Amino acid sequence: HRETDQGNYIDVAQERAELLAEELVTRGKEWFQYIEQLLSKEQRQTYAFGRRLAEKGLDPQEFLAAALSALKAVSRGERNVSLIAGFFSAVPRPTVTATLDQIAKDEELQSEILELTRLSRPTSEDLNRLLLLLQKGRLRTDAFGTFAFNSVLDHLGVAEVLQFAQRLAEHGLEAKVPAFYVLYMYCLHKEERWLACQNLIKGLVEEEG
Repeated sequence: HRETDQGNYIDVAQERAELLAEELVTRGKEWFQYIEQLLSKEQRQTYAFGRRLAEKGLDPQEFLAAALSALKAVSRGERNVSLIAGFFSAVPRPTVTATLDQIAKDEELQSEILELTRLSRPTSEDLNRLLLLLQKGRLRTDAFGTFAFNSVLDHLGVAEVLQFAQRLAEHGLEAKVPAFYVLYMYCLHKEERWLACQNLIKGLVEEEG
């Protein structure tokens, strides 16, 4: 970090990533051959890099097609979708929805749908897409616990989160655990939410017991 004259601190690594993105946007697709490397293993600034690519007008259709193709080339245990999630954060929602729909239908990419959804300010439609994949046996129930943390559902209304947790819990005993944690963390320190969700939360605890 470096300090400005106003006493604020700037993340130098993020700033460099954003400047690089701005430069690459002017070069068209010539750098797309390196996307695979940006989708592999630990990456520190690819979210900010992806966001700036979108902010500077990189063609969403061309970039996302290249990114998804590159992602398939990365071993499943080494994939990192932060670059795509960052790009999602600065494009119109219909683009995000269409891409998530595409990923949900692609067996080579379905394993990344949950993480990409979590990082993309999910809508009720996005959550329903995941529940459908769960119903088809494409996702593990315990993986849904990730939606309990980092306030990723905090922008949704109570009715939407309640419906999600209730439908998740219907998938058996293992699903009740992440359903409980999703609701519990959504309601934490928020009395109005607790009052609306307490019956389902108590019901999940009693069933677990």
